[in-house]
Amino acid sequence: MTDGGGKVLAALRPVYSKKKVSAFLQGIYKRGSFQGDFSITNINGEVGILQKVNGIPSKANMFDVRKDGVMNIYFVMNPKKLSKTGHKLFS
Repeated sequence: MTDGGGKVLAALRPVYSKKKVSAFLQGIYKRGSFQGDFSITNINGEVGILQKVNGIPSKANMFDVRKDGVMNIYFVMNPKKLSKTGHKLFS
């Protein structure tokens, strides 16, 4: 699932199945979506990855991990939510 807040390009609907998620991730990788600096951080009380481009947060990645593996991946790219770094979304 992605959240672009209508401000940045994001998937309009959730992507389901390993095959489709894999194709989606490969596609956005080829477009340069994973360039920048990455750090592990606390996002809404869970472990996540914060991506920064030129020192500015561009994407927060969260994972719903269960005993069977990763069940969901969430990408937050909504600039309004990312601007709250150090406040509500991140700690």
